[in-house]
Amino acid sequence: MLYRIYPPMGIARVGNSVTEFFIAPEAPGGPGTELQADGTETPVVEYKTGNTGDQATSFQVKRQAVRFRLYEFDDAGGLGRRAVLPAGATVEWAVRLVNKKDAVQRPSEPPPSPPAGITVQPGRENRIIDSLHLCERYSEPRQKQPN
Repeated sequence: MLYRIYPPMGIARVGNSVTEFFIAPEAPGGPGTELQADGTETPVVEYKTGNTGDQATSFQVKRQAVRFRLYEFDDAGGLGRRAVLPAGATVEWAVRLVNKKDAVQRPSEPPPSPPAGITVQPGRENRIIDSLHLCERYSEPRQKQPN
């Protein structure tokens, strides 16, 4: 059995709202999802906070998160399916967060095809933010054993 985390690359946008966020669209053209206080999920209607009556906290951009899911594939390949792990299973993966937007050289007009790589502008190497590899671990909560 082969396991993969999807999406393999997540893009999250940083907003200035301290309290509100939404989960990025999980299907092309989707609106994204907001988690309500009771745990239900609803489509995003507004990507900014409302008028709180305070100029400092009104109309702020909500932070965007990405929901990653674990899929399992047969060794022979084919379509994957959501993984169902046994109780107490632990999943460990590595992530790397990099922001190179302010350091790369951009063409003056859109290229005819996607570039094979990026070119860092000389003298702007210090503008790259790189976390290197971070290790993440998730364990399913263990079920209480009956007495």
